[in-house]
Amino acid sequence: MQFYHKSREAGFTAKEATMLRGLALHCGLENPMAVFSSKDGLDMCIRLLAGDPGGDEKQAFLFKLYDWRRKMEIGEQAAGKTVSNSCQLKPGQILRLSVDGVGAFKSQIIKNTSGYMTVSRPATRTGFL
Repeated sequence: MQFYHKSREAGFTAKEATMLRGLALHCGLENPMAVFSSKDGLDMCIRLLAGDPGGDEKQAFLFKLYDWRRKMEIGEQAAGKTVSNSCQLKPGQILRLSVDGVGAFKSQIIKNTSGYMTVSRPATRTGFL
């Protein structure tokens, strides 16, 4: 019951909570509650779900998981792990690039040095970052 209560607090429906619990168990997490406090546990569930193409309902659920993952990250930053300099960003970090009058695009950091940052070519518009 604790799992479903926490799922509801996180914004998941009962059906999504059941799917998330199943994912957590399938990923080998001893305690399914870990998906609400462990980025690594949640990342395993996201990778498992993202590797299996699905319909719109599955994609919407995946976006909710990404959103929860982002909220976990923000919570850590609020606890004193904020980014104060772009040099702290690591290769592989997902970026949201906003272009005035055009929209927001998803990109990824390829290389980051003290002198410059190389990002992947923005490929698709995004509404979830």
